[in-house]
Amino acid sequence: MRRYFFISLLFLAPVLTGLCQTIGSVSNDSLQHRRIPQQNEGKAQLLLSKSKAFWYKNPDSALSFAFQALQFSRDISDSRGVAEAYRYIGLGNMFGGRTQLAESYLDTALKSFENLRDTAGMASTYNNLGKLLSERTGRYDESIFAFEQALFLFQALGNPEGVGSVLNYIGLNYQARGNFQKAIEYLLKGLEVRKKIGDKPGMMFSLARVGDMYQAVGQSETALKYYNNALLYGGENFTEPLLDIYASIARLYMQLKRYDQARKYIDLTLKNGSDWHQLLLARFYFETGLPEKAFFIYEQVMARNQKKSEHALLASSLMGLSQVSELKKDYQAAIKFATTAFRIANEQTIRWIISDAAKTLSFLYSLQGDYHKAYNYEKIYRSIADSLSSADSHIKLDFLESKNEILEKQSSIELLNKENKIKEQQLKKEALVKKVFIAGIIFIVLIAIVLFRNSLLHRNNEQHRRELAENELQIQKLEGEKTKTAFQQQATELEMQALRAQMNPHFIFNCLTSINRFILINKTEEASDYLTKFSRLIRMALINSGKPQITLESELDALRLYLDLERLRFKNAFSYRITFINTIDVNTVYIPPMLIQPFVENAIWHGLMHKKGVGQLEIRVCAEDKMLTCEIVDNGVGRNMAAAFDSRYAKRNKSMGIEITSGRLALLNKTKNAAAVCNIEDLFDEKGEGCGTKVVLTIPYKDLTEVVT
Repeated sequence: MRRYFFISLLFLAPVLTGLCQTIGSVSNDSLQHRRIPQQNEGKAQLLLSKSKAFWYKNPDSALSFAFQALQFSRDISDSRGVAEAYRYIGLGNMFGGRTQLAESYLDTALKSFENLRDTAGMASTYNNLGKLLSERTGRYDESIFAFEQALFLFQALGNPEGVGSVLNYIGLNYQARGNFQKAIEYLLKGLEVRKKIGDKPGMMFSLARVGDMYQAVGQSETALKYYNNALLYGGENFTEPLLDIYASIARLYMQLKRYDQARKYIDLTLKNGSDWHQLLLARFYFETGLPEKAFFIYEQVMARNQKKSEHALLASSLMGLSQVSELKKDYQAAIKFATTAFRIANEQTIRWIISDAAKTLSFLYSLQGDYHKAYNYEKIYRSIADSLSSADSHIKLDFLESKNEILEKQSSIELLNKENKIKEQQLKKEALVKKVFIAGIIFIVLIAIVLFRNSLLHRNNEQHRRELAENELQIQKLEGEKTKTAFQQQATELEMQALRAQMNPHFIFNCLTSINRFILINKTEEASDYLTKFSRLIRMALINSGKPQITLESELDALRLYLDLERLRFKNAFSYRITFINTIDVNTVYIPPMLIQPFVENAIWHGLMHKKGVGQLEIRVCAEDKMLTCEIVDNGVGRNMAAAFDSRYAKRNKSMGIEITSGRLALLNKTKNAAAVCNIEDLFDEKGEGCGTKVVLTIPYKDLTEVVT
């Protein structure tokens, strides 16, 4: 009975010591993701920092500051701040021993972070839930599931500190279930991660927990070796980890009945130590025949934690008072203390204290002759502690059988994993070679087509230039204003053809760049889908490039294909919609080809790609009085913010797209004596910050009868 109580104290204190460090390290990650005004962010962080400072000292004060942060975040509509405040309220309740409330608030925080797609917040909350479920409720399977979710998210975030912490706590779960081999495996993995990042407190924690397991199965020398190795990483800056190791060494010497050495390390823990270390001193007095001193310390710890509502410490001190009273044969007092401890532990679902208190009460009531109550408490004890008892009877045997095989099995597993990885890499390499070969052939064919096309375009351009020169000579020779004007108009038309000829290779180059990227990152399905749509778009471009006018339907079909290609390329980072403001017969409206696409491309590359979250692009079309109006509206970062992301690609893209199209519009006005206009308008939100761009393109069009004529 007393043995289980003491073993529980053995593992609970160091786990709670590491808890604060991990919670603190991951909580800051979530705070950094908020995008709110600096002064508001500072106030919310200050309230949460104050809450964290009172987790151990005064959980009620911690809750007060967390609720203030929650209300403040709601007032300024800071969704991430609200989620983080819920997490801190859950932690405040956990440190205050209110397990059910803690779980409820942590669940609420997790749902909030999931809705926000805040990976760092989700990882921290899963980590907190795992600790709550294992340390406060003993639901180890659920705890391991929560830790595995946290491990996956921390790995995705590239957070080695979080990964190392979670690996340690998964190991502690397996330790609590009696699977020491699994426990050591995870603790050593956590140790390796922490070595890589130079996390000395974390390395101390991992080594100390492995030492705890060796101590629990009676391997004192091995346990002491791990404790001493942990001390090598200690220093003045690591007060809490050092106290934790000193306490573990003190417990080891107490188990060996070497009380002089135990007292030396207990005295070290009392320098800036916690109430858990005071309980260790009380246990020392109890075992060395000084029950009165033990009773006095238990009373002090009980009084302090009644005010702070630290239920685990309060119940533990009450159990200590019960044991001292039992030793003094004051059975009524022993029953009173144990009953109170049972009630508190039952209310807060602290299973290991429930089990120990029930066992104690069963024994005390049997001494009093009240066998009915003794039987009821024995049933409660058995319902919780049978698994622990059965595990304890096999732990030593299983551990002794497996401890010498752990390194061999680890080596075998590592060797097998390496062989499997080599085989997987070979298979992947072979598959990659095949895919690259096929993609290379396709790419070479496309390059050949493009080069051939560019050669034709170059010859056409040369021919156009010669024709322009000939036309200019003819214009000089022709007499009469009417003949001269006709030749000038013809020259302008040839210039527009030359500009369209430049536009097509520019567009093809961008598409080929996207296909090349998919091939390089080994995304064959995306590359195939992209290539199919690209081939359709090339076909349309080749057909339309030689026509001075095409239908609005053809222009919009090509535009939709281009938008689909860009969405594939950027992993659905934006959505688009094409709407008609009035009724338009798209088959009877004729406009010059490739006029709308450059502005759409500009909206995607310079507006939506710099936006966080899913962007939106809307294209509105209106035809009235022989004028086609096209509005291109995006909710991107605006031109001012886009200028900050200046790059060589952006400059090149602008010169090849927007500038060519502007030249085409100018020539169109000159040729047709029409008002082709392009206006760009910046959009702003309520705070005056850029929230997008609106381009209004006005183009004169021909109807079906004019084109036929």
